[in-house]
Amino acid sequence: MSDMEAKTNWAIYRGCLEWVLAPHITSELPLHQAHALRRAFGAPIMRWPTGFDQTEPSEWYYIIKDRYLGLSEFTKKTRNQCRRGLDHVQVTPLEIEPLLDHGYRVYCKAVAHYRTPLTPEPKDPFQDRLILQYNDPNFEVWGLWSKCDGHLIGYAKLMVNAQSAHIVEIKVDPDYLELYPSYALFPTLLDHYLNERGFSYISNGTRSIEHTTNIQELLFRKFNFRKANCRLHFVASPLVEVVTAMARPFHRIIRQFRRVKLIRVLHILLEMQRISRQTECPANGSHS
Repeated sequence: MSDMEAKTNWAIYRGCLEWVLAPHITSELPLHQAHALRRAFGAPIMRWPTGFDQTEPSEWYYIIKDRYLGLSEFTKKTRNQCRRGLDHVQVTPLEIEPLLDHGYRVYCKAVAHYRTPLTPEPKDPFQDRLILQYNDPNFEVWGLWSKCDGHLIGYAKLMVNAQSAHIVEIKVDPDYLELYPSYALFPTLLDHYLNERGFSYISNGTRSIEHTTNIQELLFRKFNFRKANCRLHFVASPLVEVVTAMARPFHRIIRQFRRVKLIRVLHILLEMQRISRQTECPANGSHS
């Protein structure tokens, strides 16, 4: 793998080196190459999927939808909720200026509504990140506008790659939840990417280790998304391996105190290691 390919295919997110392209185009990576790549990026941990949409059951999966038949495929209740959302919320592609002006307000209110100890990112790095994202031709943003007062009440960020669309972030102002904004957003995205552009699938990413929102449950229950099973591969620095090895016998106790920030990080590491061991190929030593 060349340096240019590495910079294009991988990125560090919250201290973890991750595959950033579509999961169906990953390939097996020998263990020694994985550690070399991790060290080159200076990341303490690294994870990536293989075997996307395999038939074997797995604890690791992506949440995807690969066909959309219109509102008629949903239950009567969901159809009514979608119509209500579409009557009150307009969903359109979003230029950067409105998001720079109003996106941080939406972001802060959405984060404050979560049932987690997360705190909002400061405004300057938030906006700097937006500018970088908008410079990426594979990055697309949709805005949710209230038809009642014309305010931007939410946004959805997606990465488009290899005939697939991947939801990166959704933020909605909780003061406008009564307008059913999610029920306007998802039918719009499904119709645009699966029907108008003929993409293979749209994904909301992987399963959650931390359940910070109920979005994934909503996608399964209301919009007929499904699990695309795959294998999870995980490697870590020697220091992380030592810490997790010492903590592993106490994982059940650690899980009970995971709302504490440092303990939550340790819980996530232990969970990723556990799932990786269960889902990897038998040849654990090579990841291939």
